[in-house]
Amino acid sequence: MRERPVMTGRSTDKEEPFAQVVARRWEQALRHIEAAVSAAPNPEAKVRAFAQSRQQQAEQLVRELPCPDEAKLDMLSSLTSHLACLRAREVALLEAIFMEGNATGAFTLGNPHGVALAMVGALQNLVYAPLLFARMSRVERSRAPTAQWPPESEKPH
Repeated sequence: MRERPVMTGRSTDKEEPFAQVVARRWEQALRHIEAAVSAAPNPEAKVRAFAQSRQQQAEQLVRELPCPDEAKLDMLSSLTSHLACLRAREVALLEAIFMEGNATGAFTLGNPHGVALAMVGALQNLVYAPLLFARMSRVERSRAPTAQWPPESEKPH
């Protein structure tokens, strides 16, 4: 049986194999995302399929990471350069969807590439948010601001 790299959040000689494991897993995830997008009938549905599939794949990847929860944020953050090519594929896929939507009149985006970059970045930050929240102490979480919609001042009385 092959040894799974176990990371503690510190840089070790196992960081490179860990990066390779994550990159291979994200390559598989990207194929799932591409399949979901291909199955969607129109640009709007393709954007929804991209976002939903990407989020599901990212959450599954984080659950499967072979390291303690406390180390996942640090490890994922350190892998940015290893995943750059895959992130570029995500952006290119989303940009193609936006360009198709512009061509069909579904969207009127002046900068499809910029919107794709922003959306991929935002979705990536959604992966980090629960890890950041988990890292906060219970006291820090209790002091964190909360929000509701609509704001209390705009609720009907």
